[in-house]
Amino acid sequence: MIYSFKKTVGLITLDNGQSDIFDSESGNTHVFDDIGSEILTYCNGKNTISEISEILVKEYDSSRNIIENDIKTLLHTLILMKI
Repeated sequence: MIYSFKKTVGLITLDNGQSDIFDSESGNTHVFDDIGSEILTYCNGKNTISEISEILVKEYDSSRNIIENDIKTLLHTLILMKI
């Protein structure tokens, strides 16, 4: 699965490591923590879940399965939020 944001959504990375997603269509802003923000930076329409997890497993002390499940959970949340 490859995920990218819809065209009305912009990702804004803040200095504190968090990211905001602004949806100009709905006017909603969503804030994500540093790990969620890092996942979001790789959701560019080019990376698969497997590729993103390969990157993150090198950075975090966690198993590939846990990281993939976290990515899938975040992506499922984004889909439900329609962003």
